Amino acid sequence: MSVRRRSSRIHHLLPRHPRAFLGSSGDAGEACSFSLFSKPVEEEKDESSKTEDQIIFLLKKAKLSIMKGELQDAEQILHQALWLSQQSDNNDAITYTYDLTIILMNDLATVMDAQGAYDNAYNHAKKALELARQIEHPEQHVVLGNLAGILMHKESFTEAQRVYEEALRQAQKKGDSVAVQRIKEGLAELAQRRSS
Repeated sequence: MSVRRRSSRIHHLLPRHPRAFLGSSGDAGEACSFSLFSKPVEEEKDESSKTEDQIIFLLKKAKLSIMKGELQDAEQILHQALWLSQQSDNNDAITYTYDLTIILMNDLATVMDAQGAYDNAYNHAKKALELARQIEHPEQHVVLGNLAGILMHKESFTEAQRVYEEALRQAQKKGDSVAVQRIKEGLAELAQRRSS
């Protein structure tokens, strides 16, 4: 059985953030610079800013874990980032963390799917979809498309068909022609697998 390769967007997930620093100390990844006339950067940061830096560091660490194939570590780190964002009162940090966690969990599911770990892939894609629906993420159709592909690989053809159709409706409504094309390719592969 051939596994269709899907492009993963892991390489460009995390935008550069002015306070983000992936340091080698393993701490919270905070930058520390000194000047003769000012306080060190970390003394000037308020608690919210430090929490945001920790969240960004965790998200980068999760991204790296996915790239290294350390999928269980990535999952645990993503849960830490979500927990930390929920503990803050910063709505921007919560939204940012959820947004990137959805993308990373979706990529994690894609990697697991490609490795043949369909049950784990399904669980991660389902979690990503739940989070996407919770915050009304604009790319739910992408998550749905990946979930449908995983269902197809699990040979849950009826459910895969239903999810692909929902993904297609959403992608067409958003005007995402690339996603529409990929979903149509998935539907064609599904029809081929059903007939064989």
